[in-house]
Amino acid sequence: MTTAVDFPKDFLFGTSSSAYQIEGAVNEGVSGERRFHLCVKDVFIKKQKYSDVFSVRSAKDIPKEYINRVKLVGYSKGSIIFKVVDKIVDKLTSVADADIACDSYHKTDVDVALLKELGVQVYRFSLSWSRILPTGYDHEPNGEAIQHYQDFIDKLLANNIQPLVTMYHCDLPQVLQEAGGWTNNFMIGCFSSYARFLFKTFGDKVKLWTTINEPRLVSEGYGGIYGLAPFDHDLGATYSGIGDYLSIHNMLLAHAVAYRIYEKDFKPTQNGGVSICPDTTWAFPNDGNNENDKKASELVLQHYVGMFIEPLVTGEFPKIVLESIKDTNERKKFSTWRLVPFTDEEKKLLIGAYDFMAFNYYRALRVTMMSEDKIKDETDLKKIDQRIEIVGDYADPSIPIDDYNGFYNILTWLSKKCKKDTKFIICENGLKDIDNPLITAEVKTKSKIEYHRGILVELSKAIKDGINVFGYCVWSFMDSYEWIMGYKDKFGIYEVDFENPDRPRTKKGCFNFFNKLFQDKKLPVDST
Repeated sequence: MTTAVDFPKDFLFGTSSSAYQIEGAVNEGVSGERRFHLCVKDVFIKKQKYSDVFSVRSAKDIPKEYINRVKLVGYSKGSIIFKVVDKIVDKLTSVADADIACDSYHKTDVDVALLKELGVQVYRFSLSWSRILPTGYDHEPNGEAIQHYQDFIDKLLANNIQPLVTMYHCDLPQVLQEAGGWTNNFMIGCFSSYARFLFKTFGDKVKLWTTINEPRLVSEGYGGIYGLAPFDHDLGATYSGIGDYLSIHNMLLAHAVAYRIYEKDFKPTQNGGVSICPDTTWAFPNDGNNENDKKASELVLQHYVGMFIEPLVTGEFPKIVLESIKDTNERKKFSTWRLVPFTDEEKKLLIGAYDFMAFNYYRALRVTMMSEDKIKDETDLKKIDQRIEIVGDYADPSIPIDDYNGFYNILTWLSKKCKKDTKFIICENGLKDIDNPLITAEVKTKSKIEYHRGILVELSKAIKDGINVFGYCVWSFMDSYEWIMGYKDKFGIYEVDFENPDRPRTKKGCFNFFNKLFQDKKLPVDST
């Protein structure tokens, strides 16, 4: 039995979602045009065809009928994603779309009532860029969408729920993608104009802003990662180590310019704060006594997280990342420098461009260094830059991974890296439901609660150690559209019946755990 854990009385507990994943209503509010003509995710999903795609938490959970007939295609929120490649399975189907999703666009009253019932103090959600500004630019705003979001924010505030608003959560207007999207530096101006519009329109009521959600994963879509928009099957990894780095460079500057706009023109009267929101992980060396494995761990940390934090602290990309790119270029006789450095003026914009630090966390990894033979044979520049192999969690479930200690480690690292007295908020943390009909609902509930309990215990330790964490949001508020996995992966506190046109929501077994936690600000005693 463990003792109860107390959190500060002013600590913000809540849950999270994103517009594209829950709203639906693609035919509404855009002058009669379907939204998938405007949003990069819609276009990507509509044109892609995949063979059977599924995800599991570890390789041992691959269904027997798929053994020896699967190909690893990616990772998402602690799951490993496979597709069936054997010709025996020749049925090609479109990935499920988000045309209706949870139909939250029409159910704001229902959703706010559920949030109130759950007892949240903060709700992290995103605004749809392609819904608010259908052309991508701020000269033709969509009045219906603006009113919709204003009404929703008012409903949250009327129920004492603080909005934590993400400006961009993967739904880039398609017209901007057709001009190169985040690989084109014109996006810096587009995003800053969008941000200014949001501050002006909603900033009198929104006090917590995040600019770009998980910029690393956004960048991977420009580097040939399967299943992430705007990945192109025909080009594969051609852009890896090129397109992704260009997009990282531009997203960081877009964030910084947006931050400076708020700092200068809005913060004095609106008194809010702005952050970026990177996804994070912690990589344990496979062998803690092996210098190469320890270097692999550091490479993961800096490529996955440091790339998005270091520029906001020093104006530079992490030294180990630059060294690895230089080494790759020399190995492959690639003379073009692939990661554009920031100018002195850009560094001034970047350094200190955050009022607090938001981040997402799901799982930890265990890694080893890629062998010299594999480095020699590898053609993907980004993989050579990172030069790591995952040997735990996804790739080898027999090796234990301490997700909880990984969370504590990344939070400690962030607190040391960021400027003194930085406040932190976790915007996403969650575990998907076990996808096995033979597992009882009670076991599934216990697994989810056990995961969150482990994370929250480490979070409490970090707070007691003096790290200023002011909020924690569970991913996710309800089951929703989980990108390439469609509706197969379910993270919600509320279940959504996607077979029912009305999309009813139902409490899951974990509801009481979160409801009591959110209201009491105390982690209940574990009596198991």
